[in-house]
Amino acid sequence: MWKIKQSYKDICMKIWTIWKHALGSFSDEQTAGQDDVICIVRTLILAVNLICAFMIMANVIHNW
Repeated sequence: MWKIKQSYKDICMKIWTIWKHALGSFSDEQTAGQDDVICIVRTLILAVNLICAFMIMANVIHNW
């Protein structure tokens, strides 16, 4: 059985990298410096869309 010890920071960085790639981040030299900022903006857009969808569903259920 393998014992893999990773620090909390390493795990968070791995999750952040996966999230960046899931939102459409690319590994090119032109946008390498802005990848984190682009990911934050896309995450905020996604959060606003999810909040809007839940508010619409709550309104439909409330007025049913």
